[in-house]
Amino acid sequence: PLQIPFYAVLGNNDYNKNPEIQIAYSRKSARWRMPARYYSFEKTLDDGPRIEFFALDTVALVEERDKDQLQWLEKKLRSSKADWKFVYGHYPVYSGASTWLTEIQKMRQLVEPIFTQQGVDLYLAAHNHSIEIFRNMAGVAYVVSGAGSRPFGVRWTDQANFTHADLGFAWFRISKNEMEIHVVGKEGQEIFNDKIFKGGSEVV
Repeated sequence: PLQIPFYAVLGNNDYNKNPEIQIAYSRKSARWRMPARYYSFEKTLDDGPRIEFFALDTVALVEERDKDQLQWLEKKLRSSKADWKFVYGHYPVYSGASTWLTEIQKMRQLVEPIFTQQGVDLYLAAHNHSIEIFRNMAGVAYVVSGAGSRPFGVRWTDQANFTHADLGFAWFRISKNEMEIHVVGKEGQEIFNDKIFKGGSEVV
């Protein structure tokens, strides 16, 4: 197995049981990192840039289980001194999926204004069993990478730069001024790549 830490977030299926168990597991596992239902952490790359990650409990947001999370997010983003601000959670903000439209729309209403106002560079989600890239939505890149299980159909939208309704995954390479997004298909081949620049975006 990969001997790297996994910074997890809760999804809708986790709420079918007791989500607190996953938080408690962080105290037993050296690789499983979920200190709370929502949290943040910072990493500094070898060449100097700082990345701050903000992990959300999107189920609690959509179902209005937590009134403090949005205030926490806005405050943390505003005070961040990182070169890159990455937010991630289970439910997407943008997606061409034909299901879970209510949750996606609710997420957009709740967090998109905060992302835009507070200079978020990337929002990474899963939930939908597809890969989708929305490269520059008011300065924010939105990526859905949930194609590690049985794929579901996804509609191409005018806002999307890439969609993939089959198995695969996305990976990222970050430097001070640019972020590469790579999509790998089920046969291990790269099927798409993109380069996001601070303050702009360009397909490569």
